[in-house]
Amino acid sequence: MSSSNRSGTIKRTGPKLQLNAETAFASLLVAPPAQTGMDIAPKDDVFPGLFMNVSVHEIDFFDKNPRTRHDSEQYGHIKQSIRETGVQQPVHITRRPGDSRFVLAQGGNTRLKIVQELFAETGDERFAVIPAIFAEYTSEADIQIAHLIENEQRAEMCFWDKAQAYAAIRTMFQSESPKKLSLRELAGLFLTHGLSLTHNTLSLMFFAADHLNDLGMLAQHLSNQKTFDIRKLYYQFQDDLKSTSAVDQLDGFWSNSLSGWAAGQTEAETQELDMIALSRHLQQRFVEVFGDVLPQRVQKQHAATDSLNTRLSETGGHTGQSPATAADIDRLPEIVSDMPSPANVPNTVALPLDAAAKRHDARSAAGVTPAYADHDAALQALHQAVHGLLSMVGLVDCFRVHPAFPYGFYLEYPDFQNISQTNLQAVFAIDHLHEEAGNVFAFLCRVSGQDKLMGSAFMEADNPILKLPENSTVRVAWQDADILDEYSTMGIGERVYLLDRVLEWQTTDTPYTTPVSAILDAMRAVRTFDAGGGHD
Repeated sequence: MSSSNRSGTIKRTGPKLQLNAETAFASLLVAPPAQTGMDIAPKDDVFPGLFMNVSVHEIDFFDKNPRTRHDSEQYGHIKQSIRETGVQQPVHITRRPGDSRFVLAQGGNTRLKIVQELFAETGDERFAVIPAIFAEYTSEADIQIAHLIENEQRAEMCFWDKAQAYAAIRTMFQSESPKKLSLRELAGLFLTHGLSLTHNTLSLMFFAADHLNDLGMLAQHLSNQKTFDIRKLYYQFQDDLKSTSAVDQLDGFWSNSLSGWAAGQTEAETQELDMIALSRHLQQRFVEVFGDVLPQRVQKQHAATDSLNTRLSETGGHTGQSPATAADIDRLPEIVSDMPSPANVPNTVALPLDAAAKRHDARSAAGVTPAYADHDAALQALHQAVHGLLSMVGLVDCFRVHPAFPYGFYLEYPDFQNISQTNLQAVFAIDHLHEEAGNVFAFLCRVSGQDKLMGSAFMEADNPILKLPENSTVRVAWQDADILDEYSTMGIGERVYLLDRVLEWQTTDTPYTTPVSAILDAMRAVRTFDAGGGHD
């Protein structure tokens, strides 16, 4: 018991409590205090934006650094600069959840490596720590992208390194998605993270990462164009085998052929990627392995392509660094000048030809270079042959005459939105019109010159595209890169084996042989007249 006195102090009147086993046990039965909103947990010692000096041994390198090649001379310059003045630009670090160590958050691998080396070499305490800024951890994909951007800004990365980096980020994005992501969806995700690039470039990088690892160190010499050329061959092989039982063997053949060829290259040869040699090796191996199941026309097609590569190299019309590609379509009138058109092939041009065109057709059938009265007659024959070829594949409404273009015509894009989806096998919108519509359109865009013009700079005020009506689909696409990209990747497609298709039209009996021959012959005549020559 207790009582209070006047002074306010408590006066104990009862017996004093003694601590014993019984009272100790009773104290354990007391309920815990009620929880409050007060946070009394230990606080982390870092927060986003904090600047600090961190021991060089407490930071891990980012193990997925996209840059694999380094300039040794530049590395030496950076090391000497840090030796003299220290690290002037702090590195960015973060900390993964549940990890006590830091990791580089965006770039900085070179700086950290150099400082570690200098500390080991000199023991100087200046190199025991490195200035750093802490960033909050978000995701592995964000770290990968940050490193990619940092490397791109500091020095140009080679195509292969970028391809590997983008493929790794793709894997991260895909792992977080319940469905397979399309190329367009992946491009959108990259864009939201600060990386903007066309679908074409992105698809090239993914192809390289997925199909060209077997080149080994030679992959370091890849470029956009070289990857495009190699992919053209792969798609061509895929197309050749699609109707055979051997189509499932393509990837194994491809991997073995690439690795075998790469292993056979000498040290001197590995200084560059010999595209002509690689193309020939792959085509020869393809015929050797799959010759028994390939149609005869396909074997002839590969032989024609190999012959074209040889002729391009011998005539000096090709760099020798890349095999024949769709870019060589521009030179087809010269390339095939001595290749006679097949005889006795019925005329498939839908529109009636004028007298000049009829003379052309008769002489072409006889394997003779046709004669034209003058430049206008040759140009008229060209336009009629183009018009007829377009009519065969449902594209005649795309034909436009315009004097500003090299051959006096161009093609508007089809109305992709209103093309009926009739072909279940069609990959691109234009293929629903006709199985060869995409190839014909791409070929004639090369012939007209508009394909090259679409890639020209905006400041070129004399570009014929600027002379088109403002509502022209060609002009609209040229002025809006997104629309052009959509037309190219979704509407028409890349047509990676276009040259091979044109060669097939030229060297085999197809419905397209006569009109294509007419077009090429007329192009030669127009060029001859433009150069001041003429025909007998």
